Amino acid sequence: MKQKIVATGKDKLVQDLAQTLTSLRKETCLSQEQVAKKLGMASRSHIAAIEAGKISPRIDTLIKLLSLYECTLTIRASTGEVVLSWSGKQK
Repeated sequence: MKQKIVATGKDKLVQDLAQTLTSLRKETCLSQEQVAKKLGMASRSHIAAIEAGKISPRIDTLIKLLSLYECTLTIRASTGEVVLSWSGKQK
């Protein structure tokens, strides 16, 4: 299982989450358009904005992305860390 401490501050969280989601999408060999379709979005522009760190995903979108990439998200209240865990390359 792979893990990445995503961030401990809001601004860093958005950027680190964006980079991690981009990496996960590429690891699963999906295009932004394919991800948007799987999430029921009309276009890839929203996925592109999330991956660019221009916007934070809404919680429902984040849950769908985590499910698509088979990830878990853990918030460590004692340290404020946000940790993403995933098993590796999916097919």
